[in-house]
Amino acid sequence: LGQNDKFKLTLVDDDPSTGAQQSEVNFSVASESIVENSSSWHEVKVNVSASNSANGTVIIEASSSDATYGTHYISEPAFINNIITLTASSSHMLTFKVRAINDNQLKGNKSIKFSLRETTGNLVIGATRTDSMSVLDDELSGLPKGYDVRGGNWGLKNTYEYDAN
Repeated sequence: LGQNDKFKLTLVDDDPSTGAQQSEVNFSVASESIVENSSSWHEVKVNVSASNSANGTVIIEASSSDATYGTHYISEPAFINNIITLTASSSHMLTFKVRAINDNQLKGNKSIKFSLRETTGNLVIGATRTDSMSVLDDELSGLPKGYDVRGGNWGLKNTYEYDAN
């Protein structure tokens, strides 16, 4: 091949290090609920296994067909475009807080689904990858669930179905 009969090949390892143990992240529960008129924050927990070697980020997505961020609930840290990023660094638990906004209107219960969307570092998504949160409408509390009216040979009974928890 002429004068240049030597070449140098450099391989760059882009695979995750096998020295670091993988840490699995899971929501601590698959479903929970908060009450609309509560002024306290509810802590949503994400468990981290092998916390002594946990290193990376977890991207969590919020989705709902009937609850709107800023109208029905807020969070710390704030969801931006329905996404928050939590950083794991030698911790057994990652958390974010959610609080319902009381609209003082009878609109029924709402639901929010939080999903573990993506991880970085040595974190991997485990089996409990979603947490379904119910926002319970406080205006339903104390309302009658039905009525029964009778007189002579006639009667009227009406029952309303809703969960006032």
